[in-house]
Amino acid sequence: MSASRASALLLLVVAGCAAGAATTKSPARQAPAPCFRSPGHQELAGELVDLPRRLPKHPPLLVVFHGLREPVDYVAGETGFDDLAAKQGFVVAYPNAHTAQRWQLNHHDGDQDIEHIRSFIAATVARTCADPHRVYLTGFSNGAGFAFRAGCELAAQVAAIAPVSGSYRTHDPCPAGTAAMPTLELHGRDPWTRTVPRLVTETKARNGCRRAPVTRRLARGITRTRWPGCALERIYNRTIGHEWPRLGPYDTSGEVWAFVSRFRR
Repeated sequence: MSASRASALLLLVVAGCAAGAATTKSPARQAPAPCFRSPGHQELAGELVDLPRRLPKHPPLLVVFHGLREPVDYVAGETGFDDLAAKQGFVVAYPNAHTAQRWQLNHHDGDQDIEHIRSFIAATVARTCADPHRVYLTGFSNGAGFAFRAGCELAAQVAAIAPVSGSYRTHDPCPAGTAAMPTLELHGRDPWTRTVPRLVTETKARNGCRRAPVTRRLARGITRTRWPGCALERIYNRTIGHEWPRLGPYDTSGEVWAFVSRFRR
């Protein structure tokens, strides 16, 4: 082949490559999935979630854990969080325990509930466009005990907790160095009231409480104790038993929301 023909062939190959490169298209970017905003009770990530009709762009998320053997629609009705969420503009979720409506309170019980709630929070935040820095936990009785456990093991996802009338006797200690967790504990008079000092002692150490607590009377038989400067409070209602009251001198659900909503992770 002559030098001139070889040069011409090389020019044709280079030109063809350049033309092919010019016509190559980069893959189109996929638009993010729209925020799920169908109002009312919906099933998200396999669990019951209530979405108010009006929500901010990135609403807070409150996760409510049912009591032992309680169906989620019962705890939704008992707490009245749907109505409060509509007024305050947050998403409220009512997940189920992994087995027999009983939450696992320590590693001996099992870790399936912790792993389920870990993935459930992530999925619900993504699907509803909730604020990942404003995820809160509460629960009643067995669900309160689980809220305390999850506040330790899911601290990277949770901004504050407010367990109501739980038992804190069988929990594993929170690992040293776990981030502080803003905590409101609410209780009436029942067989598990005597386990509250363990929650208080462990939370004081975790949150770095150094100052003496301050107790004030809310109403006859009801007191609020605050540990200044360390995001720990307790409401003790000596006029009730093992229940979640929404009548009388204070509203339990209102107290829960007023406390947790102050915090961001």
